Amino acid sequence: MYNGNYDAWCADHSNDIFLGTGYTMDAMSSLYPSLLQGDWNMKGDQLAACNWLFNNLDDYSFNSTQMQDAIWNIFDGTPCSGVAFTMASDALGHTDYTPLPGGWAAIVMFDVNDDPFDEVDHTQITFFVVDP
Repeated sequence: MYNGNYDAWCADHSNDIFLGTGYTMDAMSSLYPSLLQGDWNMKGDQLAACNWLFNNLDDYSFNSTQMQDAIWNIFDGTPCSGVAFTMASDALGHTDYTPLPGGWAAIVMFDVNDDPFDEVDHTQITFFVVDP
């Protein structure tokens, strides 16, 4: 068991969660997008693309900001350039990807206390890269 810091990136450029805020979250696998809540159940292609990217990181030389930019491009179309653009473009060419056993898959975190009729939504897809 690892009990330290993990690199992590979010997929929703316009939705923040805040450090130190006591969220109670449910975690769901990106491998079953039709079961996800809200608009996330329509993002299966983007989830597959990001799962492909995280299983092919050795093909790129990148920093944390470039990875974040690539993910925002995949999910929100946020413009990016350089290696981030290459990573996003390559990933979007694999929207049918399913990780093999032992591979990495994203998790989606849902705030169980969110009111579905409230405009403030703390649902956040977060990617953690850990040894499978």
